[in-house]
Amino acid sequence: MGDLWGVYINYNSPVTLHWTGADNRYWDITPACPIFLLPQLQSLEISCARVGQEESSEWTAAQLQRFQRKTRLRSLVLTECVVSVEALHLILSFPSALQRLDLCEKYYHHRETGGIEDRFAVNKTDAFNRAIAQQSESLQHLHIFCHERFARSEEVLALSLSNFPVLSHLQLGPFPQIRGDRTHVSNFILEHPIPPALGSLRLLEYGVYNLRVRPTNKVLSDLSIRDLMKNAEALGLPFTLDISLSKLPHFVTQTRFSMRDERSTIRDLFESFGRMFQELQGALAHSDPESNSESTSDNPNQAFLRLRALTNKPRHKIPPFLHDEGPPRFVVRYDSWHPRKVLFTPYTADPIPHDRDLSSDDEDIDATFRHATI
Repeated sequence: MGDLWGVYINYNSPVTLHWTGADNRYWDITPACPIFLLPQLQSLEISCARVGQEESSEWTAAQLQRFQRKTRLRSLVLTECVVSVEALHLILSFPSALQRLDLCEKYYHHRETGGIEDRFAVNKTDAFNRAIAQQSESLQHLHIFCHERFARSEEVLALSLSNFPVLSHLQLGPFPQIRGDRTHVSNFILEHPIPPALGSLRLLEYGVYNLRVRPTNKVLSDLSIRDLMKNAEALGLPFTLDISLSKLPHFVTQTRFSMRDERSTIRDLFESFGRMFQELQGALAHSDPESNSESTSDNPNQAFLRLRALTNKPRHKIPPFLHDEGPPRFVVRYDSWHPRKVLFTPYTADPIPHDRDLSSDDEDIDATFRHATI
């Protein structure tokens, strides 16, 4: 057992730290905070924290060098946080073999400030890549959710993950709804060479109308989906692309007050998106004379590509565990491996705790599909 600020910590149990003050939701800590330096702690989640926002000689690399590669931390989750890239670099130098990193920057409470200009890690691509590369040999799950201002800008985070040999799961977001003639769709680029073992890519908070042809082609290109598919085929392993849709536009949920029924439009977008992936998959099969085209047509369960469309209840309160909500549960609405593809009876994409109900987490889209006639 460890003693941190008078609180006993069980190193074998996940630790969650959250602070909500009377005047400010966010609390300030530095990479020198003892919670990052505990040698035996294996799982840590911190929410609503501003980490390393003010430069100080107390948390320089030289001061903390003796802690490098000394902790047993396996999972680090930063939820709705503001983390400078300098702080992130130091924090990721402490674990000997981190397996999971979730960096979810301040998004849902973007109007709250800490008194100084927020410094976010994703704003400096090269430094960000150097920071996470410290855990390249062991990292298996990487989740990046950018802050609100970055997501609505035309800035780009170009991820260099070629030297991550065991990275199997990547989650990126958000992908806000594009408007007008805006050509910028995605804030992410997956650089070549691609991570060799990546078998699951999930795009979070994906705007429904980004499923249209032009935005879809741009995202597929930026994230090197074609190369990820070819790599999966070469390894003989499946590759799953999950599109987690953001909340449906308001007018879709108000169809009972309008003569126009938009539900069919949403379903058409789902289906057209699926057809684009089928065409891409077919093109890859024809371009490689050694590929077995039968595996991608006659038996869809043996196809190397799986496409799913997911939804989840919108999150308005962070962190959810303080409001008895639990983490977001993703519900599958479209599955290219299912005979019907569009599912009238959805299922959960990930394992869920035994004490949570199995009902839909997205009432709006549940109503959209409940009366589907396709």
